[in-house]
Amino acid sequence: MSNQITKCIRCGAPIDWSKSMVTRKCEYCGQPLSQISQYFVGIKESLSKIISIFSYISFSSKEKINTQKTIFLKKQKILSDKQITSIENNINRVFRKKRNIFILLALPVSFFTYLKVNYPETAKPFYPELPYQMPVPEETGEFIFYAKKNTKENLASLKYWCPLWRKSQSLKECLKSSREKNTKYYFDKGSETKKGNWFVYKMASSNFDKEPSTDGKYDAAINCKKGLITFYQTAGISKYYEMKSRFPSQFGSEEKEQYERRKPTSIQRKMGKLWWLSDDVANDLENGQYLAWQKQQVKYQQERLKEVSDKNYCPYREGFKHKCTAKSRLESINTSRSVLKSSKESLVLRQLWRKEGAVQNNKLFKAVCKRGPLGFL
Repeated sequence: MSNQITKCIRCGAPIDWSKSMVTRKCEYCGQPLSQISQYFVGIKESLSKIISIFSYISFSSKEKINTQKTIFLKKQKILSDKQITSIENNINRVFRKKRNIFILLALPVSFFTYLKVNYPETAKPFYPELPYQMPVPEETGEFIFYAKKNTKENLASLKYWCPLWRKSQSLKECLKSSREKNTKYYFDKGSETKKGNWFVYKMASSNFDKEPSTDGKYDAAINCKKGLITFYQTAGISKYYEMKSRFPSQFGSEEKEQYERRKPTSIQRKMGKLWWLSDDVANDLENGQYLAWQKQQVKYQQERLKEVSDKNYCPYREGFKHKCTAKSRLESINTSRSVLKSSKESLVLRQLWRKEGAVQNNKLFKAVCKRGPLGFL
C-alpha cells in the first residue's frame, strides 16, 4: 500500500509488515498500528482533492441545461407537464449542493475500497518461504473440534452442484444423500510440533458422531504471523515408490517432494476475507489472481468461441478444406459454446467451494492462533 506506515507513530521504531497482516502492535512500545487506517487516510486525501476540484467547477449554465432537458422530455410526449416539473424539482434538489455531488461519487469509491481490502481479486505474485522439511507430529488423541461441514456455505455449494452432476435425482434427494454434511473436523492438540513460526498438527475428521480418525488426512501447518495454512502428505516415502511403480507417469519429482514433506500438497493464504490457494491445479499465489486457473479457462474458451465463430474459420489444412461445411462449422460453434458454459459453471462452483473452505480455514486459524491465557479454549 502506498500509504503504509514504516515507523511507529509513537516511538519511531521501524515496522516490519507482513503482506498478509493488516493490523499489529509495535514490538518496542506496544502501540496498535493498522495498514487499513493508513489506506483510508490516502483515500481521504484523494477525496479532498476531488472536493477542491469541484470548488472550481462553474454551474452558470445550469439554466441552459434545464431548458434543454425540459424541451427534450416534452418532445418525447411520454410524460405530462406536471410529471416533468416534478422530475426537474427532484433533480434540482439533489444537485443544489456540491456536497451531494461529492456523496454520489464517494459511494462507489467506498464500495470499491471495501471490496479491494476484504475481497482482493489481484495481488503481486507470491510464494512463501517454507521449511526444507516439515516435521512429522505424533498422534495423541487429544482432538479439538473446530468446524463442521454442514454450514450454509456447504448447502449453497450442494444446491449448485446437484443439478449439474446428479441430474437423475431431485434436489431434495441429492441434498439428503450427501454424506459430507455430517462431517466434523478436528486437530490433535497434543500432537503440536513447532518449526520456526509454524505449528504442525495431526488432523482428523468424523462422520455421524463417530470417533475422530486421522486416516486419509493430511497434516496441517499453520503460520499465524504470515496468515498461511499448508497441508502435508502423511503416507511416507515408501508409499511414493509403491504408487510410482503402479502409475509411473503420474508420480515424478514434484510428488516425491510432497511425500518427503519437502513440499506441501497445498498452500492457502489469508487475503482479507478470502483464502487464496495454490496446489496441483490452482495457482492463485504464483499468478497473483484469485481463482486464477478457472478464470484462465473461461477466458481461453471465450477466445476459442470467438475464433470458431468467424465465418472464415476452418481447422483443416490444405487439401481437406472441403470438409469445412456450414454443418461442421455450426457443430464447432455449438461444441465451443458447451465447453464455455461448463467452464463458467466450474468457476461458479469453485467460488462456492472456496467460500465453504474459507469458513473451515478461519476457524482452524482462529483456534490455533487466538489462544487464551489457558491455551486452547
